[in-house]
Amino acid sequence: MTAWFPAPLGDVSERFHSPVKAIIFCTVTGTLALIALVTIPQASLLGALLAQVAAFILVSVAGIVFPYRLRHMWEAGGGHRLLGIPSVTLAGIGGVIVLGSLMLMFILNSTINSAFGVTARLSLSFMIGVVVVGILWYVGAYILNRSQGVDLSLAYREIPPE
Repeated sequence: MTAWFPAPLGDVSERFHSPVKAIIFCTVTGTLALIALVTIPQASLLGALLAQVAAFILVSVAGIVFPYRLRHMWEAGGGHRLLGIPSVTLAGIGGVIVLGSLMLMFILNSTINSAFGVTARLSLSFMIGVVVVGILWYVGAYILNRSQGVDLSLAYREIPPE
């Protein structure tokens, strides 16, 4: 995974046996986000929550298609079926239904909107921004690594050994 992030973030401290630079980076960015949340009246935690719900919907969709797209990998991992349907597919369908309903409730329910400002411009911008930044990061890392002769698609072809 280090090919997706700047190399210094993956450095492990000899003294502490942990990625100190990555921990500091997360601490600083998290603190800045909390300061923004507390000082900007239009900010809402639900904007971040909506972004997380959207991300988990994508994970659920991946779970739905995984046994069909990478059948050999799913079977090698001990894939189980329930009523002839891969259990991860059923879990993914459940996730899409529940999380999709939750997202729609947050967006369409006027009580939640008025109390928490879920559909406030800042919250929706944040939610969309998280997804866009993730896509741009992925594309940028892919292009950068490809120009250096590293094929990142190989990371998804096989489960790494433990």
